[in-house]
Amino acid sequence: MKIRIIPQSYLGQWSAGLGLFSILAFISGYAFAELLDIIKSDLLITILGIAAIIAAIVALVAGIIAARKNKERSVLVFLSIGFGIVVIAFIIISIFSDLLFNRPV
Repeated sequence: MKIRIIPQSYLGQWSAGLGLFSILAFISGYAFAELLDIIKSDLLITILGIAAIIAAIVALVAGIIAARKNKERSVLVFLSIGFGIVVIAFIIISIFSDLLFNRPV
Protein backbone atom coordinates (compact mmCIF):
# COMPACT_ATOMS: atom_id res chain seq x y z
CA MET A 1 0.00 0.00 0.00
CA LYS A 2 1.43 3.33 -1.06
CA ILE A 3 1.30 6.35 1.21
CA ARG A 4 0.81 9.63 -0.62
CA ILE A 5 1.16 13.21 0.52
CA ILE A 6 -2.00 14.65 -1.06
CA PRO A 7 -5.27 12.79 -0.39
CA GLN A 8 -7.17 11.20 -3.27
CA SER A 9 -10.68 10.84 -1.80
CA TYR A 10 -13.23 13.60 -1.37
CA LEU A 11 -13.37 13.24 2.43
CA GLY A 12 -9.60 13.11 2.60
CA GLN A 13 -9.36 16.39 0.73
CA TRP A 14 -11.91 17.95 3.09
CA SER A 15 -10.01 16.66 6.08
CA ALA A 16 -6.71 18.05 4.85
CA GLY A 17 -8.28 21.40 3.92
CA LEU A 18 -10.06 21.84 7.22
CA GLY A 19 -6.96 20.78 9.13
CA LEU A 20 -4.89 23.35 7.25
CA PHE A 21 -7.57 26.01 7.82
CA SER A 22 -7.66 25.34 11.56
CA ILE A 23 -3.87 25.52 11.88
CA LEU A 24 -3.77 28.77 9.90
CA ALA A 25 -6.67 30.19 11.94
CA PHE A 26 -4.91 29.41 15.22
CA ILE A 27 -1.61 30.89 14.03
CA SER A 28 -3.15 34.01 12.49
CA GLY A 29 -5.43 34.56 15.47
CA TYR A 30 -2.49 34.38 17.85
CA ALA A 31 -0.29 36.56 15.65
CA PHE A 32 -2.87 39.27 14.99
CA ALA A 33 -4.37 39.35 18.49
CA GLU A 34 -1.38 38.78 20.76
CA LEU A 35 1.83 39.55 18.91
CA LEU A 36 0.85 42.38 16.58
CA ASP A 37 -2.13 43.61 18.63
CA ILE A 38 -4.16 44.32 15.48
CA ILE A 39 -7.39 42.58 16.53
CA LYS A 40 -8.74 44.33 19.60
CA SER A 41 -12.25 42.84 19.70
CA ASP A 42 -12.62 39.97 22.16
CA LEU A 43 -15.70 38.75 20.27
CA LEU A 44 -13.76 38.47 17.00
CA ILE A 45 -10.94 36.56 18.71
CA THR A 46 -13.47 34.19 20.29
CA ILE A 47 -15.27 33.58 16.98
CA LEU A 48 -11.97 32.88 15.22
CA GLY A 49 -10.91 30.45 17.97
CA ILE A 50 -14.24 28.60 17.98
CA ALA A 51 -14.20 28.35 14.17
CA ALA A 52 -10.69 26.88 14.32
CA ILE A 53 -11.69 24.37 17.01
CA ILE A 54 -14.79 23.28 15.06
CA ALA A 55 -12.74 22.96 11.86
CA ALA A 56 -10.16 20.80 13.66
CA ILE A 57 -12.84 18.49 15.08
CA VAL A 58 -14.62 18.17 11.72
CA ALA A 59 -11.26 17.48 10.06
CA LEU A 60 -10.64 14.74 12.63
CA VAL A 61 -14.00 13.08 11.95
CA ALA A 62 -13.67 13.41 8.17
CA GLY A 63 -10.12 12.06 8.32
CA ILE A 64 -11.14 9.03 10.38
CA ILE A 65 -14.01 8.27 8.00
CA ALA A 66 -11.74 8.71 4.97
CA ALA A 67 -9.05 6.47 6.46
CA ARG A 68 -11.46 3.70 7.42
CA LYS A 69 -14.13 3.79 4.71
CA ASN A 70 -12.17 4.99 1.68
CA LYS A 71 -8.84 3.45 2.75
CA GLU A 72 -7.22 6.86 2.44
CA ARG A 73 -3.50 6.73 3.17
CA SER A 74 -2.05 10.21 2.88
CA VAL A 75 0.24 12.20 5.10
CA LEU A 76 -2.06 15.25 5.20
CA VAL A 77 -5.02 13.17 6.41
CA PHE A 78 -2.90 11.58 9.13
CA LEU A 79 -1.64 15.01 10.19
CA SER A 80 -5.18 16.42 10.37
CA ILE A 81 -6.28 13.43 12.46
CA GLY A 82 -3.35 13.97 14.81
CA PHE A 83 -4.02 17.70 15.08
CA GLY A 84 -7.71 17.07 15.81
CA ILE A 85 -6.76 14.65 18.60
CA VAL A 86 -4.40 17.26 20.07
CA VAL A 87 -7.15 19.91 19.99
CA ILE A 88 -9.66 17.62 21.70
CA ALA A 89 -7.06 16.59 24.30
CA PHE A 90 -6.30 20.26 24.99
CA ILE A 91 -9.99 21.03 25.48
CA ILE A 92 -10.52 18.07 27.83
CA ILE A 93 -7.39 18.84 29.87
CA SER A 94 -8.38 22.50 30.09
CA ILE A 95 -11.87 21.64 31.36
CA PHE A 96 -10.62 19.11 33.90
CA SER A 97 -7.85 21.37 35.18
CA ASP A 98 -10.37 24.14 35.82
CA LEU A 99 -12.65 21.72 37.67
CA LEU A 100 -9.94 20.00 39.69
CA PHE A 101 -7.83 22.94 40.73
CA ASN A 102 -10.69 25.46 41.11
CA ARG A 103 -8.67 28.50 40.18
CA PRO A 104 -10.34 31.87 40.74
CA VAL A 105 -11.16 33.74 37.58
